Amino acid sequence: YPHAVDLGISEATATNFLATIGGASIIGRFVMGSAGDRIDNKLSIIADLIVLSMAMLWLLVANEVWMLYLFTALYGFAHGGLFTLLSPMIAEMFGLRSHGEIFGTIFFIGQIGASIGPVVVGYIFDVTGSYQLGFILIGIASIIATLIMTGIKTK
Repeated sequence: YPHAVDLGISEATATNFLATIGGASIIGRFVMGSAGDRIDNKLSIIADLIVLSMAMLWLLVANEVWMLYLFTALYGFAHGGLFTLLSPMIAEMFGLRSHGEIFGTIFFIGQIGASIGPVVVGYIFDVTGSYQLGFILIGIASIIATLIMTGIKTK
């Protein structure tokens, strides 16, 4: 939202970007949940992480309304899909005996990152006057997550 407003996009349109993320997230949950059931949870997560990485790289050049709508659609879709696929992936890897504890721990750690990330990117903006470095770091983290996921053994 602040990035879009900084680009000269109206606050109303920037708010629509947030709504687009939410709507795309719902679609991503259904589509990727179905993909995980039909294809494979690990491959579906990898596909989602690739989409997420591409979205973050796209954000580096997105400076028009249509470009930001594309970003929000891709990001929302991938974000929703990842949340849907996490639980079955954990069950597949560790079984159901401690599923709640493992899922809760992973989700908690993810929430710490989700809390710290905006603060760090805001600090980067305050120091540099740009979100670019923050977007690059998030993109790199997404690519690293993709590489880590490809190395995880399942079944």
